[in-house]
Amino acid sequence: MSTGPYAGLNLATHTGDDPEAVRANKDSVSRALGIRGEWATLTQVHGCRAVVAKDPAAHEEGDALVTSAGLPPAAVLVADCIPVALVGSTQSAVAHAGWRGLCAGVIEEAVSALDDEAPRAWLGPGIGPCHFVVGREVAEAFAAAYPEAPDFCSRRNGKLHFDLAGATRWVLRSRGVRVDDDPVPCTVCDSNLYSYRRDGVTGRQAVIVWR
Repeated sequence: MSTGPYAGLNLATHTGDDPEAVRANKDSVSRALGIRGEWATLTQVHGCRAVVAKDPAAHEEGDALVTSAGLPPAAVLVADCIPVALVGSTQSAVAHAGWRGLCAGVIEEAVSALDDEAPRAWLGPGIGPCHFVVGREVAEAFAAAYPEAPDFCSRRNGKLHFDLAGATRWVLRSRGVRVDDDPVPCTVCDSNLYSYRRDGVTGRQAVIVWR
């Protein structure tokens, strides 16, 4: 129902889109998935705080959200950062992994918040190394947070590129998480996806988990 720069299935109200259009989009997704229409979401701040969904759905500050049976579906909203879905034995979680949150430990916090020592994870669409041009501070922050990790940077035409999805997968696996190997669509390359870096004013897609 969204139009203009948000055209399509925008699921975020904080971008400037018509709230009624966003509500209609969320209702459409909820009906298609057979889930509750009220989702737990977060005020995402590129940090590492993990919170547990509440009923009725609350909207707290954080970057990872845990849900279980009887609680609302949990969603993170993204337009370039990597969304991660984690499934444990009785709980599930979503995490919002931009480079700052990744270096701050959002993956560790999300995994620790689950009831399962070996959850399984899936990565949603995010900016690919083909378009994620960064400064040295990104490489240095990741190396400082994970000195044992391989280098996820490459140089192309004199510019430094960072593989955010590859780095996120490595962090997950280093914490004992089984990670799905499906390719991660690049939000900048795929015109069907929202990309803040590509478009500036734009909508948000969501990764949603529920029990």
